[in-house]
This record gives sequence, C-alpha cells and structure tokens, in this order.
Amino acid sequence: ASLSMFESVSHTLSAVEDFQKLQEAKEVLTDEKKRKNYDLWLRSQIVIPFSEWRALSDSVKTSMHWAARTKKEPMLEAAKDPDPVTLEENPSEPSLPSSKTSSDHWHHRFRWAGEAPSGLLQKFRNYEI
Repeated sequence: ASLSMFESVSHTLSAVEDFQKLQEAKEVLTDEKKRKNYDLWLRSQIVIPFSEWRALSDSVKTSMHWAARTKKEPMLEAAKDPDPVTLEENPSEPSLPSSKTSSDHWHHRFRWAGEAPSGLLQKFRNYEI
C-alpha cells in the first residue's frame, strides 16, 4: 500500500513540475520582450539552459558573439568544378566579361577559408591581448 502511495505522490510531483514548465514556456512565448530574449538565446546556440541565460547581465549577452562555435558550417556552397587549373587566369579571356560570366568568374576565383581561428585570434576575441 505504501509503494502505491509513493508512486501516486511521485506522479503528482511530476505532473506539477510539467505544469510549471508549461506555464513558464507560455509566459516566455507570449511576452514580447521575453520572447525576443528567448529567440536571441536560441540563435546563439550556447550550451547553457535558458533560465541561466536570463540571469546573465546584458553586457555578457552582448559579448557572446565572440564565442567560437565548435562545428564550422560553410558560409558559401562549394563550386561545381573546383579544378585549380581552370581557375587560373586565362590570357585569352576578355578583360571585361559580361555580368553573368563575371560573377561566375569571381565566384570561382575567391573562396572563404573555413579554418578554425588561430590561437592569436582566439586571444583577441577573449580580450587577452
């Protein structure tokens, strides 16, 4: 009998916790200022709970953009033909190609490096230098 009573109390506590979480979610999502703060936290992809994020001062949140992400996502899609021989400047090309070929030409010639930040850059971002 005491075991079933314990299970009943445990189930009731779980239901109360679930209700409190739902109530908090409703408050955040229906309040414009809280929702904006929640969206900022969500976009930051920081690995602390939202409740801790809310407790941080605005100055800390503002400086979060310096944080380096562990997984690098490419900013640009890879070119279709990355053959370096075709990317070299061809002397037979006209000096001012048409706008469509010009954009294609520059797209193939310049690429952003997806390398991890150097130690010096990390120190700069962390205000250590």
